[in-house]
Amino acid sequence: MTDFLGCLLLKTGLAGKVLQGNEEFCNEPIELLEVATSEFVLSLRLDSPVLKILLLEVFEESRGKGLGRKVVEVCEMFAEKRGFKKISLLSSHEAKTFWEKCGFVDTGGRVFVKEK
Repeated sequence: MTDFLGCLLLKTGLAGKVLQGNEEFCNEPIELLEVATSEFVLSLRLDSPVLKILLLEVFEESRGKGLGRKVVEVCEMFAEKRGFKKISLLSSHEAKTFWEKCGFVDTGGRVFVKEK
């Protein structure tokens, strides 16, 4: 995962750390990847053919600078490199416009999807 962190930090110009681990949910193993910096947090679920963005939060003082878009671009590159054909997420109503600008489609019920 150091290549993911390196790319992410190079693209955003920030320092951070990656936490990677395996969890168990309903007796099924899942792979999680989490990144924390002073300006955003990101959590991804890697256990299916769909890359799931569980959390992307850009802290308030860092919003409006294109940082969220840069993080999404790195997630897209990561998904392509790892062979994921689709990225999905559950979003708040307030972030709907952001995700649509990033090329995600609202499939209803606050679920957004971007396919390769």
